[in-house]
Amino acid sequence: MDSQGWVSQLCEGEFNIASQCIQRNLIDILNAFFLVAYILSLLLSLAKENIANQRNHNNWFFISVSLCCAATGVAYVVSALLSLFEGMEAQLELVIWFFRGVNWILLAISLSFQRNNWTKTISIFWWISFSLLISAHNVQVLVASHKLEIFELVSWPINFLLLICSLNLSFKKYTNSQRFPSANTLTEPLLVETHKNSNLYQAGIFSRLTFSWLNHLLKLGRTKPLNLDDIPPIESEDTSLQASEKFLTIWRAYSQDKSNANSRNLIFRALFKCYKWDLLLTGFYALSKTVSIAASPLLLFAFIDYSNLEERNTQIGVLLVICLISMKLVESLSQRHWFFESRRCGMKMRSALVACIFQKQLKISSNGRKRHATGEIVNYIAVDAYRLGDFPWWFHMAWSSPLQLLLSVIILFWSLGFGAIPGLVPLIIVGVLNLPFAKILQGYQSKFMVAQDERLRATSEALNNMKIIKLQSWEDRFRRIVGSLRDIEFKWLSETQLKKAYGIALYWLSPTVVSAVMFAGAAVTGSAPLNASTIFTVLATLRIMSEPVRFLPETITILIQVKVSLDRIQVFLLEDELREEDVKRDCQKKNGLGCES
Repeated sequence: MDSQGWVSQLCEGEFNIASQCIQRNLIDILNAFFLVAYILSLLLSLAKENIANQRNHNNWFFISVSLCCAATGVAYVVSALLSLFEGMEAQLELVIWFFRGVNWILLAISLSFQRNNWTKTISIFWWISFSLLISAHNVQVLVASHKLEIFELVSWPINFLLLICSLNLSFKKYTNSQRFPSANTLTEPLLVETHKNSNLYQAGIFSRLTFSWLNHLLKLGRTKPLNLDDIPPIESEDTSLQASEKFLTIWRAYSQDKSNANSRNLIFRALFKCYKWDLLLTGFYALSKTVSIAASPLLLFAFIDYSNLEERNTQIGVLLVICLISMKLVESLSQRHWFFESRRCGMKMRSALVACIFQKQLKISSNGRKRHATGEIVNYIAVDAYRLGDFPWWFHMAWSSPLQLLLSVIILFWSLGFGAIPGLVPLIIVGVLNLPFAKILQGYQSKFMVAQDERLRATSEALNNMKIIKLQSWEDRFRRIVGSLRDIEFKWLSETQLKKAYGIALYWLSPTVVSAVMFAGAAVTGSAPLNASTIFTVLATLRIMSEPVRFLPETITILIQVKVSLDRIQVFLLEDELREEDVKRDCQKKNGLGCES
């Protein structure tokens, strides 16, 4: 046995790579390699005294994982020492336990100290390889023997936390390399500007998921009134300058293309091309939230069915609880990130359009100024472009709500069978009635915006010529004109709100009618037993149908308003501009002021 080496002494005199004991010892050897590499890189960084590149993690998540690793290492070392004092004969196994304890302690140190890029890279590879290999080994042991050592069972969740830390640190390392590509150059500027980095940009994966990057600002706001210096800067990609430059480049290419001369949705196509990745990201969050909500009635059915079993399997119960926690976690995170990213994308669109309208106003031709008064241009910025701030949210609501309704209908058919067919009749009627409501709302909204422009035009002309109006005593006449235009505007606004009220009332009544018709159909046809699992599943399904039913009329209204606003902005942006050769400039005068005799 001595000739087979120390590994064979631990594994009953055999060296088989398929043996679980051999595999665990190979993981220890790999850990020893990374441990030595980390210590050498740490000593080299200390020898160079490169304090400027030191990276000590003060993140509470890293500190918590580091404490867990240290506690695990201390437990290994104490267990090995106690076994040695008790006279345990397998001293080589005690040495392995002691090494594993030292390995866990150094893992805790590596979570807190990365003095340069080398130690950071070694730590990332160490954490990833150790976590994945030990997880695969534990799964293999559980499948083969259905049991696991207590130390392996306790330390397994910490390996998952190590994996999260490695992903977090690698994400920060990648983003910093993208933002500061020349940080290690041989040259150094003499004048260094102090720049505050965005908390969102510096945040890791876990911090972004939980929005914990806002904790510092919230704590500071709780202790004192916030000043402008306390507010962290926004991302460079979120600034109005970068958003406007990106959109203007695409808009010029679209507007100068002669094939797009008669296109009606030109500005929408430009916005989609400019922010398609942001819209796809928010669409992924919307899809995750929709699927997780639609799956809740199925999980409720599984819980009720499990509670009615005479012989219950504990593993199935634990699996159901895990599915419930995972589903609610996905639903909560996806919903919050959907709202956050939608508002973020909407602010970019709004800033880009406002900047584009402002630049167009500076270069618009004289004929264009006659067709678009100053009040109308202000209306384009204050009303039309402002609606783009909420557009991504409602854009995804327009397809996620019907998808949620479709999934709900599928679940109803799965629960009630053919008894759900009578309940589809009111749903189809509501959907058919939605088309004329949408057309009427679009017409009213267009007329309301035209009336608003006429009132703003008249008000702007009256204010610009107030001296003449006062001199001729025309105040009453112009007040009546503005009042009549305001009455027309109020007329179309009231018609729009009344039609919206009719649509909302219709959609609010539909769930009650649908549920009553479905239960009656199931009772008559006998397609499904009306027991607790069926009734609660149907009620939960109708409950998740209420949200899209409630938001669908408002979604249609908002999209109609955005469509009208985009058409109005597109007409303004496609107006003729002053040609560069028609503008005369005198560049011979060196001073702005001069005297001529």
